[in-house]
Amino acid sequence: MVAASHIPVSQVMTSYPGELLHMDTVGPARVASEFKDEAFDFVRDLVLRLRNESHKAMRAIHSDNSGEFKNSRFENFCRDLGLEHQFSSPYTPP
Repeated sequence: MVAASHIPVSQVMTSYPGELLHMDTVGPARVASEFKDEAFDFVRDLVLRLRNESHKAMRAIHSDNSGEFKNSRFENFCRDLGLEHQFSSPYTPP
């Protein structure tokens, strides 16, 4: 048996649904996006739609350290919307 790589968190760390958005890209899978570099456009549209539909403000996005999320374009997007961008530790699930 292998020990857990991290201590499970049993406490809810947000105040309301939609405050923190977790995301990751997967593959290979049959999806609308043909290339991973298209991920930003899909994420941008999703975040903007969720912000418009929600009565409460999104505070942060949590993602892995992959290039789709860890770049200046995504960093500027989060900063412009006042979103904190949190990252998972390398080689761990978000």
